[in-house]
Amino acid sequence: IIDDYCFKACSKLEKIEIPTCLIQLRKSVFSRCVSLENIIIPKYVTSLGELCFYECTKLSKIVFLGEINKIGWGTFQYCSSLKEIRRIFGS
Repeated sequence: IIDDYCFKACSKLEKIEIPTCLIQLRKSVFSRCVSLENIIIPKYVTSLGELCFYECTKLSKIVFLGEINKIGWGTFQYCSSLKEIRRIFGS
């Protein structure tokens, strides 16, 4: 688990590789990471906490490699560049 607020407001964070062993991204983990552009959510992550990607204004693409069972409120709120959310089956 990546805990609450772990990378919140890391304004220079452009990309991150989430470890494949994670099962959950918690509250506001990447909120206000205004330089984050693309992210791949590993296969075993099944839950995105509330406000997880809140105000990631450059985030344009999210790829899920597994199934998400829970997406908290406000997770993608104010992600004004978000154009693609995709799930890759069988990954």
